[in-house]
Amino acid sequence: MMRSEVKDFDGNTIILEHDGSDTALEYINRREKIIAQQKQLIASGVPALERLMAIAERNASGQARHISLFLLGLYNGERFPFDLTNLRAIDGALQDDCLAVLEMDAKACRQEVHRYFIDGGLRFEAIAKRFEANDD
Repeated sequence: MMRSEVKDFDGNTIILEHDGSDTALEYINRREKIIAQQKQLIASGVPALERLMAIAERNASGQARHISLFLLGLYNGERFPFDLTNLRAIDGALQDDCLAVLEMDAKACRQEVHRYFIDGGLRFEAIAKRFEANDD
């Protein structure tokens, strides 16, 4: 048996015992690539999420409306279904931010979007109230 030291997402060392086969070594390499990809997605996705959240909290009209609904769709898609064609209504830089957040949420999936913020649940619910009040 062989032992390999690998790092988990948080940098902790894990000892993997394996037979040294090509399959085992491929698994270790693939695992390391996935962790590196997740870290990169979070490094670009979190700042994008923060920019979008600032817009959503500041305003509820125009592009901000679409951004708010996009974020609410990630927060609770059943309650706030989001039509992806609405991304056409926002400018390119904001589209890029939405896509970075979506990719982070889909591929890195470390936590729910509201958990990237202190009091995130309350903040998302405040945005939600604006839209639920407009639906009445």
